[in-house]
Amino acid sequence: MAEKLTFYLTTGILALGFIAPIIWTVIASVQPSPGTNQTDGFGLGNFLTLIHYGNGLGSYLRNSVIVTLVAVLATLVVSATGGYAFARFRFRGKNQLFVLVLSVMMVPYAALLIPLIVWMKTLHLQNSLIGIGLVITLFQLPFGVFMMRNAFAAIPRDLEEAALID
Repeated sequence: MAEKLTFYLTTGILALGFIAPIIWTVIASVQPSPGTNQTDGFGLGNFLTLIHYGNGLGSYLRNSVIVTLVAVLATLVVSATGGYAFARFRFRGKNQLFVLVLSVMMVPYAALLIPLIVWMKTLHLQNSLIGIGLVITLFQLPFGVFMMRNAFAAIPRDLEEAALID
């Protein structure tokens, strides 16, 4: 009985801890604050202002979807093929190349920005959605290759050979 009470009490406290920021956000969104359209008590004046700014919401959403699709698809394809190559193939310098890929994660992003801007300008991808997606992909690739290599290395070779036979 005491164990159940302790469990329910702990679960309830954790649930309140997780839901408190959400409740606070909802209250803050309808609360009056200076500098907004909501100055005279609780209400939805802030949301009415947001509706007027939402005229371009469709293009913003489309841009986000394009950048996300480019980044996810490019990262998935390159990470999966690179991870599979590092996990399954034997080639000279494999370990050194993998360490080089991992060491890219240790380079600060600020050190990569100027060469990246020059490279994007050379490829005529500056100020384009595809360019943004490719930049995001470049920053995600080392970790993606690392994760995919470990995932493919965890699959037994016998299972892969059995799949080839079937």
